[in-house]
Amino acid sequence: MLLREPQKLFLLETNPSASALGPRVACTVESAASRANLSAVVVALASTHLDLGDEVTRTIYERFGGEKVHFRRIVPDLDFEGVSIEMTNS
Repeated sequence: MLLREPQKLFLLETNPSASALGPRVACTVESAASRANLSAVVVALASTHLDLGDEVTRTIYERFGGEKVHFRRIVPDLDFEGVSIEMTNS
């Protein structure tokens, strides 16, 4: 399937106490932002804040934040309320 529009990668961190990017997530974000043919990487956090005191998180934010990487807050219980998936046998 040929996609002509730029694509986005969405990463969800649903643990509300995770305010910093772990090493694997940071590596994924950095790789996607610098190497993949994506228009943006959206990191959706359930935390109320982004911990820029964490060196890895701060580095990603300073290098890519606002241009290629966008940090957003989600509230899973509200954002996904009533959202279901249709089950099929294909």
